[in-house]
Parts: sequence; structure tokens; C-alpha cells
Amino acid sequence: MKKYYSLYPKENKEGASAFLSDDVTMPCKIIHDSDGLLQLPYDLTLYCIRVTHDGLQISQDFSGLKEIWLDYLPNNQAWPLFSSQLKKCVDTCLTGQEKLQWIRCHVVYNHEVRNYYIPMFHEQFDILDESKCIFAGNGRIIKRVYSQSKIQKYSIFPIPNMDNWWEILPTLFVSDDIRKNIKKANLTGVALESAPISKI
Repeated sequence: MKKYYSLYPKENKEGASAFLSDDVTMPCKIIHDSDGLLQLPYDLTLYCIRVTHDGLQISQDFSGLKEIWLDYLPNNQAWPLFSSQLKKCVDTCLTGQEKLQWIRCHVVYNHEVRNYYIPMFHEQFDILDESKCIFAGNGRIIKRVYSQSKIQKYSIFPIPNMDNWWEILPTLFVSDDIRKNIKKANLTGVALESAPISKI
């Protein structure tokens, strides 16, 4: 049976995180850059987040951190924000069925600007094994189980969620091939966990 993994940013008590200004309303209009790639029209700024006894502290004091430009960069929009290396790990495994498009965005720290990439999907995915899912009385899904036969044509797919701007969702699932690429590249800030998949 083909294995899949949920992909999310690794949790730490302190670390770098990108912030989009509170003045920006979402969803915003994505623009096409001169090279044809989709581009977020606003920059994100890098800050350091520390969990302390007094609560959450946000500053630009990165002293003590070994790495600030993480490959999976946490951010205040809960977007999957990928470095070019993590994007490459995904791109080399795409089947073409995912209908995935990347949005490039700029992350700024001091005078340095780096490109990061957000995966955007153009259609909802029929990927659940509803006979194995657990539903609440109002129809909301409490536990999701994915159908092996439905997901095997995808190397990456988002969690089904009707309440969000569904093209960009915080929870993604990736194939074992992508997981191997990530491990081989020794990427930072990445956490992987086995996904619940039925045999159907």
C-alpha cells in the first residue's frame, strides 16, 4: 500500500516566523510577475517568536537561533510556506494530476529578501473514504480517513475543508517519494506524520 504523510512545520518554543501585515485583507488579488509566475503582492517580514512564562514574545532578536531561514517557514497566515529546496522536493514527484500552482512571495529580514512558495490547488479533491470517516451530528468530519484508490494518483493534496479559502490550506499530505526527498535533502523546519489511509 502506498504511504502518505501529513506535512507541517515543526513546533519549537522559539523560532523564526513570517508575518503578513495586519493591514492586508485576505484573500488578496494574486498578480502575475514578469516571468509568468504567480506573485503575492505583499511582502512578509521575518520575526522571532519565543514562548515564555509571560506569554508569546515577538521580536527581531534572533540571537541563539542556529537557523532562521527554515525550509518550512511558520507564518501568521498558517500557509504552507516552502523554500525553493522544499518546492523542488515536491516538483520532482508531481504526477500532473494535482493541478498545483505555486505562488511566490518575498520574505524580508533586515536588507535580505528571499523567495518562498505557497502551493495553491485549483480544484477540490475527492479523496475521503467516507465509510471510515467519523462525522459529528451536524455533518462535520471529526476524523478523516483517506481512500488509497482515490489518492494514489496524487503526490500532494490538501486536507478537505469547506470553511477556508480552500485553494490554500494549512494541512497537506505528501507521498513517500516526497518524504524521501525531504529527508535526503536534510531540510529544516519540516515535520512528517503518517496519514490515516484505508485499503479501499
